[in-house]
Amino acid sequence: MPKLKEHEKLINLKVKKDFHYKLKLQALKENTTMQALITKVMGQYISEEEEELIIEPVNEEELSQEERDAIEQGRRDIEAGDYQDFEEAFKDLL
Repeated sequence: MPKLKEHEKLINLKVKKDFHYKLKLQALKENTTMQALITKVMGQYISEEEEELIIEPVNEEELSQEERDAIEQGRRDIEAGDYQDFEEAFKDLL
């Protein structure tokens, strides 16, 4: 395996055999590598998400109690490690 450059990170991704086959076929169709294909698709997805994401400052006084409770619950879930991992989220996209 080639040595990683300083600005690179390694990601291991487990996929089902049939999905791997489809990725490989698509990469061949596009005359590229599976890594390049996955990077391209995920880059497009992230770019689209960033365009849709508009973060405005929140005045916490304007939030309902239900909204404040939901935010707190989300923070507790994250701290407890109770959130969806990448593979589960990726399955939802297919």
